[in-house]
Amino acid sequence: MRILGIHDAFDAGAALVEDGQIRYAINEERLARVKNVHEERKKVCGLPLVTRSAFPHLSIRQILADSGLTLDDIDRVALPHAQPSDFFGSIPGRMWDSNPLALLRNAHTIAPLSCLYALNKKRLLESTLAELRELGIRNDQIDFVPHHRSHAEATYRTSGWNDALVIVADLEGDLTSTTVWRARGNDLELRHESFFPVASFGAFYGNVTAAIGFRKHVDECKVMGLAAYGQPTCYDELAREIVWDPRNRRITTPQPWKQQERLADLATRHSAKDIAHSAQKVLEERLVQFFKSWIKSTGCRRVCYSGGVAHNVIANQCLQQIPGIELSLFPHAGDGGLACGAALGAWYQNATRADGAPSVRLTNAYLGAEYGEERIEEALQKYGLDAEPTDDVAGRAAELLAEGKVCGLYQGRMELGPRALGHRSILSHPAGEDAKDRVNNKIKFRESWRPFALSLLEECQDEILEGAYPAAFMLLGFQVRPEQVENVRSAAHVDGSTRPQTVNPHESPFYHQLISRFRDITGVGGLLNTSLNRRGEPMCCTPEDAIECFLGSEMDALILGNRLLTKARVEPESLREFEAIEVDVPVGA
Repeated sequence: MRILGIHDAFDAGAALVEDGQIRYAINEERLARVKNVHEERKKVCGLPLVTRSAFPHLSIRQILADSGLTLDDIDRVALPHAQPSDFFGSIPGRMWDSNPLALLRNAHTIAPLSCLYALNKKRLLESTLAELRELGIRNDQIDFVPHHRSHAEATYRTSGWNDALVIVADLEGDLTSTTVWRARGNDLELRHESFFPVASFGAFYGNVTAAIGFRKHVDECKVMGLAAYGQPTCYDELAREIVWDPRNRRITTPQPWKQQERLADLATRHSAKDIAHSAQKVLEERLVQFFKSWIKSTGCRRVCYSGGVAHNVIANQCLQQIPGIELSLFPHAGDGGLACGAALGAWYQNATRADGAPSVRLTNAYLGAEYGEERIEEALQKYGLDAEPTDDVAGRAAELLAEGKVCGLYQGRMELGPRALGHRSILSHPAGEDAKDRVNNKIKFRESWRPFALSLLEECQDEILEGAYPAAFMLLGFQVRPEQVENVRSAAHVDGSTRPQTVNPHESPFYHQLISRFRDITGVGGLLNTSLNRRGEPMCCTPEDAIECFLGSEMDALILGNRLLTKARVEPESLREFEAIEVDVPVGA
Protein backbone atom coordinates (compact mmCIF):
# COMPACT_ATOMS: atom_id res chain seq x y z
CA MET A 1 0.00 0.00 0.00
CA ARG A 2 1.29 3.45 -0.97
CA ILE A 3 0.29 6.47 1.12
CA LEU A 4 0.99 10.06 0.06
CA GLY A 5 1.26 12.36 3.07
CA ILE A 6 0.53 16.03 2.41
CA HIS A 7 1.19 18.90 4.80
CA ASP A 8 -0.51 22.10 3.62
CA ALA A 9 0.38 24.72 6.23
CA PHE A 10 3.59 26.11 7.81
CA ASP A 11 6.68 24.41 6.31
CA ALA A 12 4.53 22.51 3.81
CA GLY A 13 5.71 19.33 2.15
CA ALA A 14 4.90 15.80 1.09
CA ALA A 15 6.04 12.26 1.84
CA LEU A 16 5.62 8.80 0.35
CA VAL A 17 5.17 5.82 2.66
CA GLU A 18 5.23 2.28 1.29
CA ASP A 19 5.09 -0.92 3.31
CA GLY A 20 5.17 1.09 6.53
CA GLN A 21 8.41 2.93 5.73
CA ILE A 22 9.21 6.42 4.45
CA ARG A 23 10.51 6.15 0.89
CA TYR A 24 10.68 9.84 0.03
CA ALA A 25 10.10 13.13 1.88
CA ILE A 26 10.67 16.73 0.86
CA ASN A 27 9.55 20.19 1.93
CA GLU A 28 8.12 22.70 -0.49
CA GLU A 29 10.61 25.40 0.49
CA ARG A 30 13.51 23.48 -1.08
CA LEU A 31 11.82 23.51 -4.49
CA ALA A 32 10.02 26.87 -4.32
CA ARG A 33 13.18 28.55 -2.90
CA VAL A 34 11.09 30.37 -0.27
CA LYS A 35 11.69 29.48 3.39
CA ASN A 36 8.91 27.89 5.42
CA VAL A 37 6.22 27.88 2.74
CA HIS A 38 2.90 28.42 4.52
CA GLU A 39 -0.78 29.15 3.93
CA GLU A 40 -1.92 32.53 2.66
CA ARG A 41 -3.93 34.84 4.94
CA LYS A 42 -5.46 38.27 4.71
CA LYS A 43 -7.26 40.57 7.14
CA VAL A 44 -11.05 40.53 6.83
CA CYS A 45 -12.82 42.83 9.31
CA GLY A 46 -9.59 42.82 11.29
CA LEU A 47 -9.38 39.02 11.48
CA PRO A 48 -6.50 37.06 9.86
CA LEU A 49 -8.40 34.58 7.68
CA VAL A 50 -6.90 31.78 5.58
CA THR A 51 -7.46 32.41 1.87
CA ARG A 52 -5.44 29.52 0.46
CA SER A 53 -3.64 26.48 1.83
CA ALA A 54 0.05 25.87 1.20
CA PHE A 55 -0.71 22.90 -1.04
CA PRO A 56 2.70 21.37 -1.92
CA HIS A 57 2.34 20.94 -5.69
CA LEU A 58 6.09 20.97 -6.32
CA SER A 59 6.83 18.38 -3.62
CA ILE A 60 4.15 16.01 -4.92
CA ARG A 61 5.41 16.29 -8.50
CA GLN A 62 9.01 15.69 -7.39
CA ILE A 63 8.11 12.62 -5.36
CA LEU A 64 6.04 11.06 -8.14
CA ALA A 65 8.61 11.82 -10.85
CA ASP A 66 11.59 10.54 -8.89
CA SER A 67 9.68 7.44 -7.77
CA GLY A 68 8.44 6.61 -11.27
CA LEU A 69 4.81 6.84 -10.12
CA THR A 70 1.61 8.65 -11.04
CA LEU A 71 -1.31 9.54 -8.79
CA ASP A 72 -3.03 6.40 -10.06
CA ASP A 73 -0.36 4.42 -8.17
CA ILE A 74 -1.25 6.11 -4.85
CA ASP A 75 -3.72 4.16 -2.71
CA ARG A 76 -4.52 6.81 -0.11
CA VAL A 77 -3.72 10.42 0.79
CA ALA A 78 -3.12 11.44 4.42
CA LEU A 79 -3.59 14.93 5.89
CA PRO A 80 -2.20 15.92 9.34
CA HIS A 81 -5.45 17.44 10.58
CA ALA A 82 -8.32 16.48 12.82
CA GLN A 83 -11.65 15.86 11.10
CA PRO A 84 -13.29 19.23 10.32
CA SER A 85 -16.28 18.32 12.49
CA ASP A 86 -14.02 17.82 15.54
CA PHE A 87 -13.45 21.56 15.95
CA PHE A 88 -17.12 22.05 16.73
CA GLY A 89 -17.57 18.66 18.38
CA SER A 90 -14.98 16.62 20.28
CA ILE A 91 -12.20 19.20 20.71
CA PRO A 92 -14.17 21.61 22.99
CA GLY A 93 -15.19 18.65 25.14
CA ARG A 94 -11.61 17.40 25.37
CA MET A 95 -10.43 20.87 26.35
CA TRP A 96 -12.93 20.80 29.22
CA ASP A 97 -11.85 17.32 30.31
CA SER A 98 -8.18 18.32 30.21
CA ASN A 99 -8.35 21.35 32.51
CA PRO A 100 -11.86 22.67 33.29
CA LEU A 101 -10.64 25.30 35.76
CA ALA A 102 -8.23 26.84 33.26
CA LEU A 103 -10.94 26.76 30.59
CA LEU A 104 -13.35 28.65 32.84
CA ARG A 105 -10.74 31.21 33.86
CA ASN A 106 -9.76 31.88 30.25
CA ALA A 107 -13.10 31.34 28.50
CA HIS A 108 -13.29 34.96 27.31
CA THR A 109 -10.13 34.45 25.22
CA ILE A 110 -10.32 30.74 24.45
CA ALA A 111 -13.86 30.88 23.03
CA PRO A 112 -13.18 33.50 20.32
CA LEU A 113 -9.75 32.00 19.63
CA SER A 114 -11.27 28.55 19.16
CA CYS A 115 -13.97 29.89 16.85
CA LEU A 116 -11.41 31.73 14.70
CA TYR A 117 -9.20 28.66 14.63
CA ALA A 118 -12.10 26.41 13.60
CA LEU A 119 -13.09 28.83 10.86
CA ASN A 120 -9.55 29.01 9.51
CA LYS A 121 -9.14 25.24 9.68
CA LYS A 122 -12.36 24.86 7.70
CA ARG A 123 -11.11 27.33 5.06
CA LEU A 124 -7.69 25.64 4.91
CA LEU A 125 -9.18 22.19 4.41
CA GLU A 126 -11.67 23.41 1.83
CA SER A 127 -8.75 24.81 -0.17
CA THR A 128 -6.73 21.60 0.14
CA LEU A 129 -9.66 19.31 -0.66
CA ALA A 130 -10.38 21.38 -3.76
CA GLU A 131 -6.76 20.94 -4.86
CA LEU A 132 -7.02 17.19 -4.30
CA ARG A 133 -10.22 16.99 -6.34
CA GLU A 134 -8.40 18.78 -9.17
CA LEU A 135 -5.82 15.98 -9.02
CA GLY A 136 -8.53 13.32 -9.17
CA ILE A 137 -8.30 12.25 -5.52
CA ARG A 138 -11.66 11.12 -4.13
CA ASN A 139 -12.87 12.00 -0.63
CA ASP A 140 -13.00 8.29 0.29
CA GLN A 141 -9.27 8.04 -0.44
CA ILE A 142 -8.38 10.65 2.20
CA ASP A 143 -7.38 9.90 5.79
CA PHE A 144 -7.28 12.56 8.50
CA VAL A 145 -4.55 12.01 11.09
CA PRO A 146 -4.67 14.74 13.79
CA HIS A 147 -1.69 17.07 14.09
CA HIS A 148 -0.26 15.68 17.35
CA ARG A 149 -1.04 12.12 16.35
CA SER A 150 1.00 12.74 13.17
CA HIS A 151 3.96 13.96 15.24
CA ALA A 152 3.62 10.90 17.48
CA GLU A 153 3.41 8.49 14.55
CA ALA A 154 6.52 9.98 12.93
CA THR A 155 8.74 9.58 15.98
CA TYR A 156 7.39 6.21 17.18
CA ARG A 157 7.20 4.39 13.83
CA THR A 158 10.82 5.32 13.05
CA SER A 159 12.29 4.54 16.49
CA GLY A 160 12.81 0.81 16.04
CA TRP A 161 10.95 0.24 19.32
CA ASN A 162 7.66 -1.58 19.82
CA ASP A 163 7.06 -0.44 23.39
CA ALA A 164 7.60 3.23 24.24
CA LEU A 165 6.37 6.42 25.84
CA VAL A 166 5.68 9.11 23.21
CA ILE A 167 5.74 12.82 24.07
CA VAL A 168 4.86 15.63 21.66
CA ALA A 169 5.42 19.30 22.58
CA ASP A 170 4.92 22.28 20.28
CA LEU A 171 3.15 25.62 20.01
CA GLU A 172 -0.15 24.05 19.00
CA GLY A 173 -1.76 21.89 16.36
CA ASP A 174 -5.53 21.35 16.19
CA LEU A 175 -5.44 23.56 19.33
CA THR A 176 -3.46 20.84 21.15
CA SER A 177 -0.06 21.85 22.54
CA THR A 178 1.25 18.83 24.48
CA THR A 179 0.35 15.15 24.28
CA VAL A 180 1.54 11.95 25.93
CA TRP A 181 0.98 8.54 24.34
CA ARG A 182 1.63 4.96 25.42
CA ALA A 183 2.78 2.97 22.40
CA ARG A 184 2.71 -0.82 22.22
CA GLY A 185 3.06 -2.68 18.96
CA ASN A 186 0.81 -1.07 16.37
CA ASP A 187 -1.26 0.86 18.93
CA LEU A 188 -0.89 4.40 20.26
CA GLU A 189 -3.01 5.19 23.32
CA LEU A 190 -3.49 8.85 24.26
CA ARG A 191 -2.76 9.36 27.97
CA HIS A 192 -2.65 13.16 28.27
CA GLU A 193 -3.31 16.28 26.24
CA SER A 194 -2.98 19.97 27.03
CA PHE A 195 -4.40 22.79 24.98
CA PHE A 196 -3.27 26.13 23.62
CA PRO A 197 -2.93 28.78 25.00
CA VAL A 198 -3.14 27.73 28.68
CA ALA A 199 -0.49 24.98 28.54
CA SER A 200 2.06 25.31 25.77
CA PHE A 201 5.84 24.94 25.96
CA GLY A 202 6.08 26.27 22.41
CA ALA A 203 3.90 29.34 23.06
CA PHE A 204 6.07 30.31 26.04
CA TYR A 205 9.31 30.08 24.08
CA GLY A 206 7.77 31.70 21.00
CA ASN A 207 6.55 34.68 23.03
CA VAL A 208 10.02 35.08 24.55
CA THR A 209 11.45 35.00 21.01
CA ALA A 210 9.17 37.86 19.95
CA ALA A 211 9.80 39.85 23.15
CA ILE A 212 13.54 40.12 22.49
CA GLY A 213 13.12 41.20 18.90
CA PHE A 214 13.26 38.00 16.88
CA ARG A 215 10.58 36.43 14.68
CA LYS A 216 8.14 34.22 16.55
CA HIS A 217 7.77 30.67 15.12
CA VAL A 218 10.99 31.14 13.08
CA ASP A 219 13.88 32.37 15.25
CA GLU A 220 13.53 30.24 18.38
CA CYS A 221 16.87 28.65 17.48
CA LYS A 222 18.50 32.06 17.88
CA VAL A 223 17.14 32.37 21.42
CA MET A 224 18.67 28.98 22.24
CA GLY A 225 22.03 30.10 20.83
CA LEU A 226 21.95 33.49 22.54
CA ALA A 227 21.10 31.90 25.91
CA ALA A 228 24.68 30.72 26.49
CA TYR A 229 25.88 34.35 26.64
CA GLY A 230 23.47 35.47 29.37
CA GLN A 231 22.74 35.16 33.08
CA PRO A 232 19.49 34.08 34.84
CA THR A 233 18.66 37.62 35.95
CA CYS A 234 14.92 37.22 35.33
CA TYR A 235 14.54 33.51 36.02
CA ASP A 236 12.00 33.98 38.81
CA GLU A 237 9.71 36.12 36.68
CA LEU A 238 9.85 33.73 33.74
CA ALA A 239 9.33 30.69 35.97
CA ARG A 240 5.92 32.13 36.83
CA GLU A 241 5.00 32.17 33.14
CA ILE A 242 4.95 28.38 32.87
CA VAL A 243 3.96 26.64 36.10
CA TRP A 244 4.42 22.95 36.85
CA ASP A 245 1.42 21.15 38.37
CA PRO A 246 2.86 17.87 39.79
CA ARG A 247 -0.49 16.46 40.93
CA ASN A 248 -1.96 16.55 37.43
CA ARG A 249 1.40 16.14 35.64
CA ARG A 250 0.91 19.22 33.45
CA ILE A 251 2.00 22.81 32.90
CA THR A 252 -0.19 25.92 32.93
CA THR A 253 0.28 29.58 32.04
CA PRO A 254 -1.62 32.06 34.24
CA GLN A 255 -3.54 34.63 32.20
CA PRO A 256 -1.97 33.52 28.90
CA TRP A 257 -3.62 36.35 26.95
CA LYS A 258 -1.43 38.80 28.93
CA GLN A 259 1.84 36.90 28.49
CA GLN A 260 3.12 38.92 25.53
CA GLU A 261 2.44 42.14 27.45
CA ARG A 262 4.30 40.86 30.52
CA LEU A 263 7.28 39.73 28.43
CA ALA A 264 7.42 43.03 26.55
CA ASP A 265 7.72 44.80 29.90
CA LEU A 266 10.44 42.33 30.95
CA ALA A 267 12.40 43.22 27.80
CA THR A 268 12.58 46.86 28.92
CA ARG A 269 14.34 45.84 32.14
CA HIS A 270 16.66 43.02 31.08
CA SER A 271 19.01 42.37 28.18
CA ALA A 272 18.04 40.02 25.37
CA LYS A 273 20.78 37.55 26.30
CA ASP A 274 19.70 37.42 29.95
CA ILE A 275 16.06 36.87 29.01
CA ALA A 276 17.14 34.13 26.59
CA HIS A 277 19.26 32.47 29.27
CA SER A 278 16.49 32.62 31.87
CA ALA A 279 13.83 31.34 29.45
CA GLN A 280 16.04 28.49 28.32
CA LYS A 281 16.63 27.46 31.93
CA VAL A 282 12.88 27.55 32.69
CA LEU A 283 12.08 25.49 29.57
CA GLU A 284 14.69 22.89 30.47
CA GLU A 285 13.45 22.54 34.05
CA ARG A 286 9.78 22.25 33.06
CA LEU A 287 10.50 19.69 30.35
CA VAL A 288 12.58 17.57 32.74
CA GLN A 289 9.77 17.72 35.33
CA PHE A 290 7.21 16.74 32.70
CA PHE A 291 9.28 13.86 31.31
CA LYS A 292 10.25 12.50 34.73
CA SER A 293 6.65 12.54 35.89
CA TRP A 294 5.36 10.58 32.89
CA ILE A 295 8.27 8.14 32.95
CA LYS A 296 7.45 7.42 36.59
CA SER A 297 3.73 7.14 35.88
CA THR A 298 4.12 4.69 32.97
CA GLY A 299 7.29 2.90 34.07
CA CYS A 300 8.61 3.28 30.53
CA ARG A 301 12.08 4.75 30.01
CA ARG A 302 12.15 4.52 26.23
CA VAL A 303 10.83 7.90 25.11
CA CYS A 304 10.01 8.95 21.55
CA TYR A 305 9.92 12.74 21.36
CA SER A 306 8.65 15.11 18.67
CA GLY A 307 7.04 18.50 18.00
CA GLY A 308 8.73 21.83 17.37
CA VAL A 309 10.05 22.06 20.95
CA ALA A 310 12.08 18.90 20.28
CA HIS A 311 14.40 20.98 18.08
CA ASN A 312 15.74 22.67 21.24
CA VAL A 313 18.99 20.73 21.41
CA ILE A 314 20.15 22.18 24.73
CA ALA A 315 16.89 21.15 26.41
CA ASN A 316 17.32 17.71 24.83
CA GLN A 317 20.75 17.54 26.43
CA CYS A 318 19.07 17.98 29.83
CA LEU A 319 16.51 15.28 29.00
CA GLN A 320 19.33 12.89 28.08
CA GLN A 321 20.60 13.19 31.66
CA ILE A 322 17.41 11.78 33.21
CA PRO A 323 18.60 8.51 34.81
CA GLY A 324 17.93 5.48 32.62
CA ILE A 325 16.19 7.35 29.81
CA GLU A 326 16.55 6.28 26.18
CA LEU A 327 15.56 9.09 23.82
CA SER A 328 14.58 8.77 20.16
CA LEU A 329 13.77 11.76 17.93
CA PHE A 330 12.49 12.10 14.38
CA PRO A 331 14.91 14.14 12.23
CA HIS A 332 12.20 16.64 11.24
CA ALA A 333 10.48 17.01 14.61
CA GLY A 334 8.68 20.24 13.68
CA ASP A 335 5.69 20.74 11.41
CA GLY A 336 7.80 20.07 8.33
CA GLY A 337 7.73 16.39 9.34
CA LEU A 338 3.93 16.16 9.56
CA ALA A 339 3.52 14.74 6.05
CA CYS A 340 5.67 11.78 7.12
CA GLY A 341 3.73 11.24 10.34
CA ALA A 342 0.33 11.51 8.66
CA ALA A 343 1.35 9.00 5.98
CA LEU A 344 2.75 6.57 8.56
CA GLY A 345 -0.37 6.94 10.69
CA ALA A 346 -2.64 6.31 7.71
CA TRP A 347 -0.62 3.27 6.70
CA TYR A 348 -1.06 1.70 10.13
CA GLN A 349 -4.74 2.66 10.23
CA ASN A 350 -5.38 0.90 6.92
CA ALA A 351 -3.05 -2.07 7.32
CA THR A 352 -4.53 -5.28 8.69
CA ARG A 353 -2.91 -6.90 11.70
CA ALA A 354 -1.20 -9.32 9.33
CA ASP A 355 0.13 -6.41 7.29
CA GLY A 356 1.19 -4.36 10.30
CA ALA A 357 4.97 -4.03 10.27
CA PRO A 358 7.01 -3.51 13.43
CA SER A 359 8.67 -0.15 13.94
CA VAL A 360 11.81 0.10 11.81
CA ARG A 361 14.53 2.43 13.05
CA LEU A 362 15.27 5.30 10.69
CA THR A 363 19.06 5.34 10.46
CA ASN A 364 19.53 8.26 8.10
CA ALA A 365 17.58 11.30 6.90
CA TYR A 366 18.61 11.14 3.24
CA LEU A 367 15.04 10.94 1.96
CA GLY A 368 14.88 13.86 -0.47
CA ALA A 369 15.73 14.71 -4.06
CA GLU A 370 18.86 13.47 -5.83
CA TYR A 371 20.35 14.81 -9.05
CA GLY A 372 22.80 12.65 -10.97
CA GLU A 373 26.13 13.41 -12.60
CA GLU A 374 24.46 14.27 -15.92
CA ARG A 375 22.41 17.05 -14.27
CA ILE A 376 25.53 18.27 -12.45
CA GLU A 377 27.44 18.47 -15.74
CA GLU A 378 24.59 20.43 -17.33
CA ALA A 379 24.64 22.88 -14.41
CA LEU A 380 28.40 23.39 -14.75
CA GLN A 381 28.02 24.11 -18.45
CA LYS A 382 25.13 26.52 -17.77
CA TYR A 383 27.38 28.63 -15.54
CA GLY A 384 30.50 28.17 -17.68
CA LEU A 385 32.45 26.43 -14.92
CA ASP A 386 35.22 23.83 -15.09
CA ALA A 387 35.85 21.31 -12.35
CA GLU A 388 39.36 20.83 -11.03
CA PRO A 389 40.82 17.64 -12.49
CA THR A 390 41.34 15.05 -9.75
CA ASP A 391 40.83 11.33 -9.34
CA ASP A 392 40.50 11.68 -5.56
CA VAL A 393 37.84 14.25 -4.69
CA ALA A 394 37.69 13.25 -1.01
CA GLY A 395 41.45 13.40 -0.61
CA ARG A 396 41.81 16.75 -2.39
CA ALA A 397 38.92 18.27 -0.43
CA ALA A 398 40.45 17.01 2.84
CA GLU A 399 43.69 18.79 1.91
CA LEU A 400 41.85 22.06 1.28
CA LEU A 401 39.97 21.78 4.59
CA ALA A 402 43.20 21.03 6.44
CA GLU A 403 44.65 24.24 4.94
CA GLY A 404 41.77 26.21 6.47
CA LYS A 405 39.66 26.51 3.33
CA VAL A 406 35.84 26.48 3.48
CA CYS A 407 34.19 23.89 1.23
CA GLY A 408 30.61 23.25 0.19
CA LEU A 409 29.52 19.62 -0.05
CA TYR A 410 26.73 18.54 -2.39
CA GLN A 411 26.20 14.77 -2.53
CA GLY A 412 23.42 12.24 -3.10
CA ARG A 413 19.89 12.55 -1.72
CA MET A 414 18.96 15.70 0.15
CA GLU A 415 18.40 15.61 3.89
CA LEU A 416 14.92 15.75 5.43
CA GLY A 417 14.71 18.37 8.15
CA PRO A 418 16.58 21.54 9.05
CA ARG A 419 19.98 19.93 9.73
CA ALA A 420 22.65 19.52 7.08
CA LEU A 421 24.05 16.01 7.46
CA GLY A 422 26.84 15.89 4.91
CA HIS A 423 24.81 15.91 1.70
CA ARG A 424 24.02 19.66 1.57
CA SER A 425 26.68 21.10 3.88
CA ILE A 426 29.28 23.84 4.28
CA LEU A 427 32.43 22.49 5.94
CA SER A 428 35.48 23.96 7.64
CA HIS A 429 38.34 23.01 9.94
CA PRO A 430 36.81 22.86 13.43
CA ALA A 431 39.98 24.20 15.10
CA GLY A 432 40.40 27.23 12.85
CA GLU A 433 40.64 30.45 14.87
CA ASP A 434 38.59 32.50 12.42
CA ALA A 435 36.49 29.72 10.88
CA LYS A 436 33.35 30.49 12.87
CA ASP A 437 33.45 34.23 12.17
CA ARG A 438 34.27 33.75 8.51
CA VAL A 439 31.47 31.26 7.86
CA ASN A 440 28.95 33.37 9.81
CA ASN A 441 29.90 36.75 8.36
CA LYS A 442 31.12 36.04 4.83
CA ILE A 443 29.34 32.84 3.80
CA LYS A 444 26.14 32.40 5.82
CA PHE A 445 25.71 36.19 6.32
CA ARG A 446 24.21 35.79 9.77
CA GLU A 447 24.82 36.83 13.39
CA SER A 448 28.41 36.28 14.47
CA TRP A 449 27.48 34.69 17.80
CA ARG A 450 25.47 31.81 16.36
CA PRO A 451 27.04 28.36 16.87
CA PHE A 452 27.81 25.63 14.38
CA ALA A 453 27.55 21.87 14.58
CA LEU A 454 30.21 19.19 14.55
CA SER A 455 30.21 16.21 12.20
CA LEU A 456 32.49 13.56 13.62
CA LEU A 457 33.38 9.98 12.87
CA GLU A 458 31.29 7.63 14.96
CA GLU A 459 34.45 5.85 16.01
CA CYS A 460 35.80 9.16 17.41
CA GLN A 461 32.75 10.12 19.47
CA ASP A 462 34.10 8.91 22.82
CA GLU A 463 37.42 10.63 22.17
CA ILE A 464 35.80 14.04 21.62
CA LEU A 465 32.52 14.04 23.57
CA GLU A 466 31.49 13.34 27.16
CA GLY A 467 28.89 10.58 27.56
CA ALA A 468 28.71 10.09 23.82
CA TYR A 469 26.56 7.69 21.84
CA PRO A 470 25.49 7.68 18.18
CA ALA A 471 23.48 10.78 17.23
CA ALA A 472 22.85 10.83 13.50
CA PHE A 473 20.41 13.76 13.25
CA MET A 474 22.02 16.67 15.19
CA LEU A 475 19.14 16.80 17.66
CA LEU A 476 21.09 15.84 20.79
CA GLY A 477 23.57 17.97 22.69
CA PHE A 478 26.83 16.88 24.33
CA GLN A 479 29.68 18.57 26.15
CA VAL A 480 33.06 18.54 24.43
CA ARG A 481 35.79 16.96 26.55
CA PRO A 482 37.93 19.78 28.04
CA GLU A 483 41.11 18.42 26.46
CA GLN A 484 39.43 18.44 23.03
CA VAL A 485 37.94 21.94 23.06
CA GLU A 486 40.89 23.50 21.21
CA ASN A 487 40.61 20.89 18.46
CA VAL A 488 36.94 21.68 17.73
CA ARG A 489 36.57 25.22 19.12
CA SER A 490 34.80 26.62 16.04
CA ALA A 491 32.21 23.82 16.19
CA ALA A 492 31.63 24.14 19.95
CA HIS A 493 29.47 26.80 21.56
CA VAL A 494 30.72 29.28 24.14
CA ASP A 495 29.46 26.97 26.93
CA GLY A 496 31.48 24.01 25.61
CA SER A 497 28.46 22.21 24.15
CA THR A 498 27.96 20.96 20.62
CA ARG A 499 25.15 19.29 18.66
CA PRO A 500 27.04 16.59 16.80
CA GLN A 501 26.28 14.37 13.88
CA THR A 502 28.01 11.04 14.28
CA VAL A 503 28.95 9.68 10.85
CA ASN A 504 29.33 6.01 10.01
CA PRO A 505 30.46 4.49 6.70
CA HIS A 506 27.22 2.59 6.09
CA GLU A 507 24.84 5.58 6.06
CA SER A 508 27.11 8.18 4.44
CA PRO A 509 30.14 6.52 2.85
CA PHE A 510 31.59 9.54 1.00
CA TYR A 511 31.20 11.86 4.01
CA HIS A 512 32.82 9.29 6.28
CA GLN A 513 35.68 8.92 3.80
CA LEU A 514 36.16 12.70 3.62
CA ILE A 515 36.32 13.13 7.41
CA SER A 516 38.63 10.11 7.67
CA ARG A 517 41.02 11.62 5.13
CA PHE A 518 40.88 14.91 7.03
CA ARG A 519 41.73 13.05 10.23
CA ASP A 520 44.70 11.38 8.54
CA ILE A 521 46.12 14.84 7.82
CA THR A 522 45.17 16.75 10.99
CA GLY A 523 44.53 14.13 13.67
CA VAL A 524 41.03 15.60 14.22
CA GLY A 525 38.13 13.24 13.49
CA GLY A 526 35.48 15.87 12.82
CA LEU A 527 34.52 18.94 10.77
CA LEU A 528 32.58 22.13 11.38
CA ASN A 529 29.30 21.63 9.53
CA THR A 530 26.44 23.97 8.64
CA SER A 531 23.75 23.89 5.97
CA LEU A 532 24.51 24.74 2.35
CA ASN A 533 22.65 28.02 2.00
CA ARG A 534 22.95 31.71 2.74
CA ARG A 535 20.88 33.60 5.27
CA GLY A 536 17.21 33.77 4.35
CA GLU A 537 17.48 30.97 1.79
CA PRO A 538 16.33 27.35 2.10
CA MET A 539 18.95 24.62 2.00
CA CYS A 540 20.23 24.03 -1.52
CA CYS A 541 18.30 21.42 -3.46
CA THR A 542 19.56 21.35 -7.07
CA PRO A 543 23.11 21.58 -8.43
CA GLU A 544 22.21 25.07 -9.69
CA ASP A 545 21.26 26.13 -6.14
CA ALA A 546 24.61 24.89 -4.86
CA ILE A 547 26.59 26.66 -7.58
CA GLU A 548 24.84 29.98 -6.96
CA CYS A 549 25.47 29.67 -3.22
CA PHE A 550 29.15 28.95 -3.97
CA LEU A 551 29.53 31.87 -6.37
CA GLY A 552 27.63 34.30 -4.12
CA SER A 553 29.68 33.71 -0.97
CA GLU A 554 33.31 33.39 0.07
CA MET A 555 33.39 29.61 -0.03
CA ASP A 556 36.74 28.47 -1.40
CA ALA A 557 35.59 25.22 -2.99
CA LEU A 558 32.51 23.15 -3.76
CA ILE A 559 32.36 19.37 -3.93
CA LEU A 560 29.63 18.72 -6.48
CA GLY A 561 29.03 14.99 -6.87
CA ASN A 562 32.37 13.57 -7.98
CA ARG A 563 33.66 16.98 -9.12
CA LEU A 564 35.57 19.67 -7.26
CA LEU A 565 35.16 23.38 -8.02
CA THR A 566 37.58 25.97 -6.68
CA LYS A 567 37.34 29.76 -6.82
CA ALA A 568 40.72 29.87 -8.55
CA ARG A 569 39.04 28.37 -11.63
CA VAL A 570 36.11 30.81 -11.67
CA GLU A 571 36.14 33.92 -13.87
CA PRO A 572 35.72 37.20 -11.92
CA GLU A 573 32.65 38.07 -14.01
CA SER A 574 30.86 35.00 -12.68
CA LEU A 575 31.53 36.06 -9.10
CA ARG A 576 30.30 39.61 -9.64
CA GLU A 577 27.00 38.30 -11.01
CA PHE A 578 26.27 36.64 -7.65
CA GLU A 579 27.60 39.29 -5.27
CA ALA A 580 26.99 38.73 -1.56
CA ILE A 581 23.85 40.16 0.00
CA GLU A 582 23.92 42.91 2.62
CA VAL A 583 22.87 41.75 6.08
CA ASP A 584 21.33 43.78 8.89
CA VAL A 585 22.35 42.85 12.43
CA PRO A 586 19.14 42.06 14.36
CA VAL A 587 18.14 42.91 17.90
CA GLY A 588 19.85 40.64 20.43
CA ALA A 589 23.21 40.45 18.69
